[in-house]
Amino acid sequence: MVICLLPSLRAGPASSAYQDTVAPLLTDVPAGSAAIMLTAHPSRIWPMDEQAGLVWPSRYYSFWMFYAVARHEHDQGPLQSQVEVMADKVRANTVEDLLCNSPEIILVDDFSHSETPGLDILAFFRQNEMFARLFAAYGETKKSGDFTAYRRQGDLPSRLSGGCRTVY
Repeated sequence: MVICLLPSLRAGPASSAYQDTVAPLLTDVPAGSAAIMLTAHPSRIWPMDEQAGLVWPSRYYSFWMFYAVARHEHDQGPLQSQVEVMADKVRANTVEDLLCNSPEIILVDDFSHSETPGLDILAFFRQNEMFARLFAAYGETKKSGDFTAYRRQGDLPSRLSGGCRTVY
């Protein structure tokens, strides 16, 4: 039994290669606030969000599907059929999540250190008019490495009618 625990004891607590670039962006965000990163890589925000006591407002922990959309657009041109439906659903779900549990901070990955540098995840989300309106309430505050922080600075659009998911 003890032998099974040795590797985890040796490795220590969870960490991320992005700790030194992401953690400083989160230092002045109050614990309990919602925070999100627009990225396809969950390791770029975790465990720093947990360590800062922040709430993740999205039903998606990362936007891994963004790669499928970008690849489809690159290989076949404008989105078609099921890929377009999926992209629209991800954008709409994200807007709903962000209006229901509005983040204090939105971090945006510039994808410069990914398998496909040059992708613009913010442009992907701005294709949704309501996301563009929501994001207009945020202003750029800091940059650190591959990431740009946007803090809420204005009024958000009205919430959608209907119930919101509870996040913990």
